[in-house]
Amino acid sequence: MVMENTKEKQIHANHRSRMKNIFIENGLDAFSEIQKLEFLLFFSIPQKDVNPLAHALLDEFGSVSAVLGADIDMLLKVKGVGKQTALLLKTFDAISKEKPQTNAVVRLSSANLAKAYCYSILKKSNVEEFYVICMDDTHKVLKTKKLNAGSASRVNVTISEITKLCFACNATEIIISHNHPSGNDKFSDEDLTLTHNIMCNCLLNDIRLIDHILVTPVATFSMANQGAITSIESAIVKHMNVSPVMKKRISAPHAIYETNKADN
Repeated sequence: MVMENTKEKQIHANHRSRMKNIFIENGLDAFSEIQKLEFLLFFSIPQKDVNPLAHALLDEFGSVSAVLGADIDMLLKVKGVGKQTALLLKTFDAISKEKPQTNAVVRLSSANLAKAYCYSILKKSNVEEFYVICMDDTHKVLKTKKLNAGSASRVNVTISEITKLCFACNATEIIISHNHPSGNDKFSDEDLTLTHNIMCNCLLNDIRLIDHILVTPVATFSMANQGAITSIESAIVKHMNVSPVMKKRISAPHAIYETNKADN
């Protein structure tokens, strides 16, 4: 009996692990109605087969949205649903119905915040796209704009468009971002050259490029975290006539947003 229970627990653990990997790679869209409920139930019922309960909930309410929309008292009447499970389902329902705060101030004051912001924009694109995020010197986002899109492996960018965009919204800092739908997690030589050329043009106009974020379907990578932004900027400043104002901004420790080099 003990061996059977151990084997059953291992089966459930493997099943949960597979479903979590599917979610990481494809999101909830990869799941059936039953699987969506089952996945949610994992987090309130950690060591039990929740498939029968997922079926019971769907049989009772008819759909995942109806399950989430049900009152807590109604959920508790379904055999196997405890208070913890009912609260989890209602919390997920409440969060999913929240409206975005369109007037909220967004400040990308760290590489991790910038990576999360860029991932939210580019994660679902199946072709390469290029974005410019315009900010003021407090890292407040003034405007985010897609400048171009290309094939699944290439996108062309006109550098003069970037400075025009910055002037239009009075930006003093920018973050640029593009994606690799193929999953390639390395900045290419072309990416580094483009970053160098954009930075040259920006510095001449008292605009600072503080990061280049690469987005893949499952992860993000910061050129600032990897040290390349500082290296490129230092090399440019040595050979280009940068304004005294910009030199002062570059030399100020607070000018570059915080980066965590342990997290590329």
